[in-house]
Amino acid sequence: MVLVRHGASEPAVPGAPFAIVDGHADPSLEDPRGLEQAARVAARLASEEIHGLYATGLARTTQTAAPLAAATGLEPTDVLALREVHLGEWEGGEFRIRMHQGDPLALRVLTEQRWDVIPGPSRPRSSARA
Repeated sequence: MVLVRHGASEPAVPGAPFAIVDGHADPSLEDPRGLEQAARVAARLASEEIHGLYATGLARTTQTAAPLAAATGLEPTDVLALREVHLGEWEGGEFRIRMHQGDPLALRVLTEQRWDVIPGPSRPRSSARA
């Protein structure tokens, strides 16, 4: 089994939140680094024996899988349970912005390894199932 994290997604910009899909931020992979990363993953894995591709249904994961899907002829299967933790009131890029700014509460999330310090519901939504 090979697990590939999505490529670099578009940057979070204060005041311009990402679209929200099923409670999760949905930034595009439309970042030159992310597109290059997806192409490089496809080039590296295209000759491997791959039996399935799985994505979260969010743009950045389906766009990361797309070059490998094209190279192998496999169609990615969306598995909603693979989505990251729900970031409560900090969805839409706010968590990334706060981390970049060194926000003490955002840093506490990492140092204590606790998502529940984020304001709002920070557990994955029950709708995020396969």
